[in-house]
Amino acid sequence: MKRLLISLMFLFCFILTPNIFAKGKSTWVKLRRAEVGFHLPAKWNHYKDMLGLPLVFVSPRLKEQRITVSVTPTGLNDIPMNPKSLKKEQNGWFSGRRKFVSTFKGSITGTFPYSLEKWKYLPEVHAIGYKYKVADKHFVSHSFYFYCKDQLFHMKSLYEQNVYNKGIDTVESIGNTLRCR
Repeated sequence: MKRLLISLMFLFCFILTPNIFAKGKSTWVKLRRAEVGFHLPAKWNHYKDMLGLPLVFVSPRLKEQRITVSVTPTGLNDIPMNPKSLKKEQNGWFSGRRKFVSTFKGSITGTFPYSLEKWKYLPEVHAIGYKYKVADKHFVSHSFYFYCKDQLFHMKSLYEQNVYNKGIDTVESIGNTLRCR
């Protein structure tokens, strides 16, 4: 009788009720020749083909702001992603960002130099970013480049720094769930 009771408790606690520690299934989205899988934080949403972007992740609203992350296959294949060359070219990249931000009467307030990262399922991720100010608001933008099924992908994040002080932690936690098939 005691064994039956323990078995029933086990059945109820571990099988019939959801396991709060389980990660759940990945969501998979087809983007050109590849499928990208991911897990999003609670209350986040993903949208396919939003405003011309193939895949967008959107956080819940906080003080009327959101973190947005887009994932785009660039259509480029076999582009050499040489870390030494990319590090040398980063000043040109930042110059382009300065020009872009100046069109909105803004200014660059900080940079995140090129780095080569390794995410859980993506062994080679090229990262670069910058902070900028427009109309008394401070924004943070990060770009990540990685290969998936022999095509180059670009993942870009944008958020208001004063609202999402640790936004990059959330963005990189999503990046660490990205898979490719």
